[in-house]
Amino acid sequence: MEIVNSEKKKCRNFQISEMEPIEYKRRVTESEEVLQVKIAITERINSGGSGQIFIGYYTGEVLSSNSQRLPPPKGKCVAIKIYSQQKGYDFIRGVQMLTELKQHENMDKHIVDIMDYGMIEPGQSLHGYLSIFELADLSLFQELEIAGNRRYKSDLITLIKSIMNILVEVHEAAVHLDLKTKNILVFKKRDITNRIVSAVGFSREFSLKLTDFDGSAFVEDGVGETDQPVITPDYTSPELLEQKIYEQPSKKSSSSTGIYANIKKKFLKVPTETKSKTPQGKHVKKVTTKMDIWSAAITIYEIVLINFLNGSWSSNSMPINMADFRLNIENKVKRIGELCRFARLYDGTLNEHQQQMMIIKLDLVVAAIKPGSEDWWLRYSGVVINILDMWGNKYGMPDIAYLLVNMLDIDPTVRMAAKGVIDYLDGKCRPRQITLALFSNVSAEQLDEWLDNEIARLKQIKCNKKDLHYKSIKKIKAKLEKVVEIQKKFLEKLEEIEDECDE
Repeated sequence: MEIVNSEKKKCRNFQISEMEPIEYKRRVTESEEVLQVKIAITERINSGGSGQIFIGYYTGEVLSSNSQRLPPPKGKCVAIKIYSQQKGYDFIRGVQMLTELKQHENMDKHIVDIMDYGMIEPGQSLHGYLSIFELADLSLFQELEIAGNRRYKSDLITLIKSIMNILVEVHEAAVHLDLKTKNILVFKKRDITNRIVSAVGFSREFSLKLTDFDGSAFVEDGVGETDQPVITPDYTSPELLEQKIYEQPSKKSSSSTGIYANIKKKFLKVPTETKSKTPQGKHVKKVTTKMDIWSAAITIYEIVLINFLNGSWSSNSMPINMADFRLNIENKVKRIGELCRFARLYDGTLNEHQQQMMIIKLDLVVAAIKPGSEDWWLRYSGVVINILDMWGNKYGMPDIAYLLVNMLDIDPTVRMAAKGVIDYLDGKCRPRQITLALFSNVSAEQLDEWLDNEIARLKQIKCNKKDLHYKSIKKIKAKLEKVVEIQKKFLEKLEEIEDECDE
């Protein structure tokens, strides 16, 4: 968190004097206080389904109070999330989740610190609710995309383990449901003079914290219920996207109905005139910690892609267009998620009715593409090359590639738990089910058959061998032959490990 002294008049690049003062009302039990923060409303640093995030400055100034409670420390640069009145329930749930999770041992170093929260006073440029958080240096997405900042495989493994360590702690009490690089915050390590420490090795450079718990849910033994998850579909597990809505939550579960009642009673009194839709718990979805494992796998794919694409772009003399770079990454993440979510369409285990229901719930257009067809190859050949590069010599990460096959298994019970992933990366265990697929449930043999069919089709229509699509298919064919040998050697090595990883 940035501390501002009398000589420093900025939070990042924003002049504090030019920030807009916003008054908000904090309500705790019967006490009532009006405080002030300053917000740089001209530029948001992040936005999502539940609100927008700005850089701000916490003045600590109490404008009126009937409480003896001390305000948070003054003179801090902070992150401030603004919720509209319609998102009041997300605000309530986010505050409750963070407040209760902070009571768990070892949680402070893994989740973002919430400093304060309240309702914005009427008659100002902003409306609704706000939460005030410690200010990170960057999101993980921003850290990874810095031009030329390519890391070694050992650093990537350390990064993956750091993310999984967060989940080990969080999964003791909750499931996040919106894990992605933009919701993982980077805090660079500083000395006593607040200068950034320069160190070699990922873990020594900075620490990570998870943020945005507005759509999360409490769990017991890895299982819980929620009535309104806040998700990013490209990172979301198929069982959550496909799931039916249940009429009543179980009495034992810490569902978000309980969260809402508890926060209203203990932390914040939301005015009756609010327009927020406050779910009453009549319709809920079951959630498990294995949903976060799926999201973590998509996140790992994103990390690897950013790392290596960034490195290849930085070695090019041409300047990088960051907008194009981000769009490229987003498209690849989307395609990889599609490949894995539609696994059951590839193996023929669904009847026609089940296929139609799956298509309707997930993606009507994408699911209508026949696996191995021309349209399928045109949509997915780029990411298939990336996946083969992970297995092959270009990226040299067969252990991570195999890990992702497990974490993205269509059956959530097969996915390793967060602790199991860490132990696997340390070479202490292997997955209980050893399935040698390239991605989803598609084996090298299956992919090779699709390649042969596409090559035959292209020859039949007398496709020019200089055609980009033809060259792409031939390139994949050549890479696949090398990957098959690498997979065999990797499997032999994996089978030497006796202990099975935690699921």
